[in-house]
Amino acid sequence: MARGGMDEVELIEDDGTTVAPASTPDRPPRDRRPGSGRLARRWWPVPVVLVAAVVLADLGTGSAEERAALHAQSLPTVARPIGPDLRIEEVDPRLTPWGGELIDGVLVLTTWDEAGHPLVTGSSPDTGDELWRTQLVTAPDSESAYTSASSADCWAEGAHLVCWSAVTRYDFTGPVGMDQVHLTRIDLHTGDLLDDRTLPPDTTVTGADGLRFTATGADGPITLAATRPGGSRLWDVTLEPPGPARGGFSDQLVIEVSDGGLRVAAPSGSWAVDRADGQVLVAGALVGESRRGRFVAQDADGLWVSSTEGPVSLGARAPVLFSADDGSMPHLEFVSGQGTGNLVAVDATTGQEEWSTQSGFVDQLSLVLIDGVLVGVVPGGLRALDASSGRERWSVQLSTDQTWSLRPVTDGRQVLVLAQQDGDPVVVALDLRSGVRMWSAPVPNDSQQLEVHDHRIFLYGETRTSWLS
Repeated sequence: MARGGMDEVELIEDDGTTVAPASTPDRPPRDRRPGSGRLARRWWPVPVVLVAAVVLADLGTGSAEERAALHAQSLPTVARPIGPDLRIEEVDPRLTPWGGELIDGVLVLTTWDEAGHPLVTGSSPDTGDELWRTQLVTAPDSESAYTSASSADCWAEGAHLVCWSAVTRYDFTGPVGMDQVHLTRIDLHTGDLLDDRTLPPDTTVTGADGLRFTATGADGPITLAATRPGGSRLWDVTLEPPGPARGGFSDQLVIEVSDGGLRVAAPSGSWAVDRADGQVLVAGALVGESRRGRFVAQDADGLWVSSTEGPVSLGARAPVLFSADDGSMPHLEFVSGQGTGNLVAVDATTGQEEWSTQSGFVDQLSLVLIDGVLVGVVPGGLRALDASSGRERWSVQLSTDQTWSLRPVTDGRQVLVLAQQDGDPVVVALDLRSGVRMWSAPVPNDSQQLEVHDHRIFLYGETRTSWLS
């Protein structure tokens, strides 16, 4: 817990200068703002609740910080606040973050049996107890001369579950076709199979928000269509291969739905498509989601980002990934320089470089961006940059056995990582804005990485998964 009670008040001189961090490691840094006179400032224990934000606003201090932290905590990849008195609870393997999708009170998981036959299970989200299990009709053909792998995807349509399934066949050259394609309707609460129909080969289907998206094709042009409930067509579009120079990294036809649009991947290329009208936003060998609902396409020629005016070139660079991103600095895309590793901020509307670091982060897969503070892993620790200028805000040396254990997570106020202390693993909490070490707490010896799912901090070990509170 934090030092002091709820009535502890500290008087500080507000002369606009920077004050050195407090000597007590679990007291947060003081928020310095230009002005004069004396300010009364309260230190509230975690978790900070809305009442605390109101009191801070009344005091006239920290209100912008509090609003930013509360906004960040609305994001599922930002954790609920925790403190040094950690509670570590082992997670039932059936309830791990990858344990399915919650649909109308049922945890739905697509899996496979020992023979490779696709299964759909419905479980209790509270206990993990299996409620029903349904085998989809599609299964690998054991008599085939080809190797094969089955795929499946399920989504809700009204009170029912709809599942697409197919078998992709391979020979020594790669995939040779997708067949045994089925669309199956299942009762969401009983698992009863209500309907099953066969679809043409090389057809992929998925659904979201009452719409169904269907793609057909293989090596050539892809036909993509969106239909409303009842089957009426909303739009359709032909996706032309981006070109031999761009190629494709997917060995089968895949559709993924996101808030920003659709991502379609095939052996002939990848595309991002607007869900509302089917407009192609960007295309290349590999297409992924980026910041603020944008998409980036990468190929041998460089990197492009989608915009309202069409694709914008980001140059010969590679995208970086965020474990938490509150959307601050919305006009910027953050990329790494190919061959240099430098972190570069680029205006997503013009492609103009805003700033570049001399040395980037060593791990470009798990950056944190909250309230304009960009945090990532550097050799031997963490580093924070001002996202608007690229200037360093703080850096902290931390001991670790493996760099990826330092991948940071955040609760909007603190940055949390796994590090080593006297040879044992600990969770270390740093103040997001100053890097001041606030507290540390021991964790089991096999602990390897932290990750946030749906506001919970999960602790991954060699043989178990726990969550921290």
